[in-house]
Amino acid sequence: MNSLTSPLAHPFFVHFPIAISFILPFLMAALFYNEKADRRKGIDNPSSGLWSLVFICISISTMFTILALASGSAAVEFFQSKLAEQSVELKAIQKHEEIAEIFGMISYVICGLSLFVFIYKGKQRNRLLGAIFILALGQFAMALYAGQTGGAIIYTTRAAEYLMNAY
Repeated sequence: MNSLTSPLAHPFFVHFPIAISFILPFLMAALFYNEKADRRKGIDNPSSGLWSLVFICISISTMFTILALASGSAAVEFFQSKLAEQSVELKAIQKHEEIAEIFGMISYVICGLSLFVFIYKGKQRNRLLGAIFILALGQFAMALYAGQTGGAIIYTTRAAEYLMNAY
């Protein structure tokens, strides 16, 4: 089994995008505030250093989201064979998977928009930053929900025990 898509890799990969989703709304708010202040001062390339940090965080989050979704899919396949008789736990895993896919879609849209904003310097930039901020809040909410359901899966299905015995 590929180590990047191993069910054991999922806990490692999943925590990077979750952590970044917690700080991204604050970074976006700081960026939006700094851009407004810089524009009032007449600075042409507002907040380029802070925007670079935000863009790097978004890129890292998206990369780890892809890895977390791949390793999570491997974990789902692994647990479906172990939990075939426990329909309640399988439903919890399916709900977690759906939430994770929504988190991934939001992450991809944020990454695409941020790449566009990173290049685009026009008048609609603030609106695009506002859209990214709103999406970051949605991603934050999905991270909370996915984390809660993922934790519930670990504690109700003895998932860690199954994984440790399998490897």
